[in-house]
Amino acid sequence: MQIATIQSITPTGEPPYMNPAHPEYGPLYPFRVVFTSGFTGIVNAKSAVGPSYRAGSQVGYEITGQHPSGMAKIKVDSKAGQFGAPAVQPAVPQPPPAPAPALPAGTALPPPPQAIGMVVKAAVDIIIHNAKTEPQPVDLPTLRFKVVQIGRELLAAGDDLSKPEKEDVPY
Repeated sequence: MQIATIQSITPTGEPPYMNPAHPEYGPLYPFRVVFTSGFTGIVNAKSAVGPSYRAGSQVGYEITGQHPSGMAKIKVDSKAGQFGAPAVQPAVPQPPPAPAPALPAGTALPPPPQAIGMVVKAAVDIIIHNAKTEPQPVDLPTLRFKVVQIGRELLAAGDDLSKPEKEDVPY
C-alpha cells in the first residue's frame, strides 16, 4: 500500500450503480481522486457527497483494477496515512545499467517462449491437417515425434517463414 496526499476529489459524472455481488452496500457513487504525486484513480463512495476523506488528507491506497474509462480503480484507506506514516519518497535516480556483454560470434540466443508456443501450435496444425488426409490413425509416440520434428524445422527456418509461398509447403 502506498501513502500519498490527496490533491482533489471530484465526481466523475457517471450515475451511481449497484454492485451485484454486494447489494447490501446500496448505490455506489464513482469519484476521481488526484494525488499530489500526479497519480489519478477512481474510488467508489456510499454517499453522493463523496468519501469521508478530503483534499489534503494523507491516505494509503492500492490499485484494485481498471475502471471502464481506462483509469485505475483504487481502494483508499484513510487511516493508513495517520500517525506519521512515512510518505512515499521519489526514487533516487540510478545510473543507467551497463550494456549487456556481446555474444561470441556464431552464438545464437534461444528463441523467446512466445515463439516456441507459436511453433508448437503451427506444428500441431500441420499434423492435424495431415492426419485428416491419411487413411490410417497415427499413434501418440509418432505424433509427439512429428511435433518435435516439425517444431525444430520451424525454429530453424526462423524469419524465412514470414512470407510463405504456396509451393513451399513441405507437408
